[in-house]
Amino acid sequence: MVRTKADVASLWLALYVEPIESANDLLATIFPPAQMASVKADPALYLDAIKTCTELLTGLQVGMESAVTSWAPLLTGIKGLVTTPNLVREAALGCYSQMLTKLKPSFIENEGLTDYWQPSLKGFEQQVTGKLSVIEAYQAQLEGIAAKFAALANTSAVGVVRKMSLQDKLALLRQRKAA
Repeated sequence: MVRTKADVASLWLALYVEPIESANDLLATIFPPAQMASVKADPALYLDAIKTCTELLTGLQVGMESAVTSWAPLLTGIKGLVTTPNLVREAALGCYSQMLTKLKPSFIENEGLTDYWQPSLKGFEQQVTGKLSVIEAYQAQLEGIAAKFAALANTSAVGVVRKMSLQDKLALLRQRKAA
């Protein structure tokens, strides 16, 4: 069930978030074409919308980085456990269970996973190693999107003003001066 949720979330990110290359792309994803045209027709409104998108992107970036950071101690511990030479089954399962209890993020409830899971040592190593590779792929995807959001947040407002026509820039200055 958790894997299915992760797969769906990853697919959604790949379809809707990864293609976004600018704040304008984000607005075009959110607004219908007619509304996007009316927002772009008013330079002040367009710049405000871009600034709002920038704030949202920054919040999403912080959330993604926080998620990756909250799982890091557990993932590091499990990687170390799997690569430990001369593991003994009971010790490996006990250590794994302790790591899940102590190093898991605080928002995850203890589901008693290891109470019923009793694989052989080889099965343990294979299953955990397989899951780690999947988790690392999701982690890389989140880190990439967070980096993209950081870059967009840093460049979006400047890029929008740079792409405005001189007439739009003058209209924006007049609106700001009148306000």
